[in-house]
Parts: sequence; structure tokens; C-alpha cells
Amino acid sequence: MPKIREVQDREAQDREAQDREEWVMVGQLSYDYDAEIVSSLFQSQEIPMMIQGRNHRRMLGFIGGYIEMRVLVPKAYQERGIELFNDYHQQRDNESFEEPTEKESRGEGQALIFNETGKKMGIALFLSAFLGFGLASYSVGLWFITLLLAPLQALAYSPELCSPIAEWLSLTPVEYMVGAKFYLPLIDLGASWGYLIFKATLSKSTTDQDADLNP
Repeated sequence: MPKIREVQDREAQDREAQDREEWVMVGQLSYDYDAEIVSSLFQSQEIPMMIQGRNHRRMLGFIGGYIEMRVLVPKAYQERGIELFNDYHQQRDNESFEEPTEKESRGEGQALIFNETGKKMGIALFLSAFLGFGLASYSVGLWFITLLLAPLQALAYSPELCSPIAEWLSLTPVEYMVGAKFYLPLIDLGASWGYLIFKATLSKSTTDQDADLNP
């Protein structure tokens, strides 16, 4: 009997050690200030945790808003982590707040516009950096730029096909191939970002004008 109990205790310890090594998600966060509070809260309860995606979000700056932050804890702390995370959100939702003013509501709407713009800019950055062929412009609706950039970049993969346009630009085929692979994605990114910023600024101006007409 003692030996059986010893084996069972050892198996239980092994399972606990395995659970501590396996990390599971207990919730998601959308705002950095929530991440700060949740991190401090878990630390005060001595629950190991990490926030996945937080560093990437900070690295991308204002265009990182589309990255969700996932709160992870060791599996052994899963129940406590979920309970603590839910308690935080319940307490936050139950806090009393004053009705926002018209100016504050307008500011919140503008923040949503620029937050959505940041997400689209992040997608455009990914498409231009890793795929190319004008897909960043296509993702924001500038399909005519895609029709221009896609064939120009496709030509950069064949010295024979790019020779006529390289000669017209007074370049060697190799110079065209290197330049096209570098500059065309930059043009694609610049066009898509410029269009998104223009749309966001125009929406902001329209919102301000509506607010002035309807005080």
C-alpha cells in the first residue's frame, strides 16, 4: 500500500508539473491600460501570467490596434485565472460612470475611425511587405493601382520580359529587377496608407461639420 500511494503521489506531482508547463488562455484584452491593470492584479494574487501579443502591438505603434492581447496562465492556475479575469471585468462593468458629453462622444467616434484605420494600415503593411503585386492597394479599394503595379512587379522576375521596359527607363534588366522588387511595394504601401489617412481625415472633418451644424 505505501508503494502504491508513493506511485500515485509521484504521478500526481508529474501531472501538476505538466500542467504548470502548459499555458492556457483565460481571456482577451483590447486596450493596453487593461493589460497593465490585469498584469498587476494577477501578480498580487501570485498567479503566473503572460500577455501574448502585447509586445507586437507596442512594436507596431498606432497600427497595432488590430492585434488582440491574450491572457495566458499555466494550466494548473486556469480556474483561478478565469475567475480573477471575470471578476475584473465584472467590477469594471459595474462601475458607475457619468453620461459622456457631446464633445466626448464625438472624440470617441473619431477614435474609432482612426483605430479602424490603424487596423487596415497594418493589413496593408503586411500585404506590401510579404506579398506585393499591389495587394495593399487592392485591400483598400484602389484596384486600378493594383492593375498597374502587379504586371510591373511580375516583369521583375524575368530578365527577358522586363528588357523592353528596362531599356525604356534607361536601365539594365538586372537594375530593373532589383529596383522593382524594392520600390514597387513601397509605392503600393504609400498609396494605400495615403488613401486611408485621407479617408480618415475626411470622415473626421465631416463629423466636426455635422457637430457644428447640430450643436
